Amino acid sequence: MRIAVPFRKDGRRSRWAEPATRFWTFVTKTPTCWLWQGDHVRRGYGRITFNGIRQGAHRVAWQLANGPIPDNLQVLHRCDVPACVRLDHLFVGTIADNVRDCTRKHRNILIETPMLWARGDQHWTRQERGRTWRQRIATQRREELRSGLRVVIRNERGQIMGHRIIR
Repeated sequence: MRIAVPFRKDGRRSRWAEPATRFWTFVTKTPTCWLWQGDHVRRGYGRITFNGIRQGAHRVAWQLANGPIPDNLQVLHRCDVPACVRLDHLFVGTIADNVRDCTRKHRNILIETPMLWARGDQHWTRQERGRTWRQRIATQRREELRSGLRVVIRNERGQIMGHRIIR
């Protein structure tokens, strides 16, 4: 049985404390949100290893308070603060609920960016492609090779391995 001591004598967090005790030592409570101070992923969501699985801190907070998360459901934020683990700011919903919530709060990039609305040949992925684009790039590379700005890299057998720009 693990000992429920969140800190060791030297002041550092104990790895062997009870999961709930260890979890709450990483939380800073503010008047609005309870912010996760432990490990974060790039988009700001906290993460922690819980029951041998690395998962989001908001998911662990929900599990500690309410038990396991039902299949095919996610833990969503009412406050839109990725690091928040406050229990009354979290709710369970489907992926569709998450997209609806995101759209209602004007955070859905697919709807908020008019450039992405175009269809067919007007779509941004179809612009500047085809013969004219390839011709322009080829012409630019030839000029760089002639001027000495770009050099060809060859292997010991004389085969072209690539190009490098010299600055």
